[in-house]
Amino acid sequence: MSCGNLATKLDIEMLVKRGIHIYSSSTPDSLVLRRPGTEVADELCGRPLIRYLRKKDAGLYLHGDANRHFTTPTPYSSEDLTGFLNLPDPLLRRTHFLLIDPAKLPEIQGPRYIAWGGGIEFILPKGFSKDALINPWGLEVR
Repeated sequence: MSCGNLATKLDIEMLVKRGIHIYSSSTPDSLVLRRPGTEVADELCGRPLIRYLRKKDAGLYLHGDANRHFTTPTPYSSEDLTGFLNLPDPLLRRTHFLLIDPAKLPEIQGPRYIAWGGGIEFILPKGFSKDALINPWGLEVR
């Protein structure tokens, strides 16, 4: 079993044991319940959400961003990211990540299994503020 597979299974078990419903990958965004970030932070036992980035985007979100973002609580190696998260433009490696404090977000959707991937995702429909960034620039992942 790969480390990525183990990390995903541990996260799913953590959520399921807490009674959290994980939406099917076929559930449209509009049907995934929007909840306060404080509620999601409690479900994740205080763990941050991870937003993976391309190298060229490592400094792009220093002040946050109001656009929709997809995140996961699961740490992956840069080799595992594309397969587990079904990332667009799979030939561009994600080499950096942001840590986002879910408790500082007004609303979050998820968790949902990732279509054609192996992970779980949380959607930030209104993006994230600078305050929600645990570290304001992208950290390197290998």
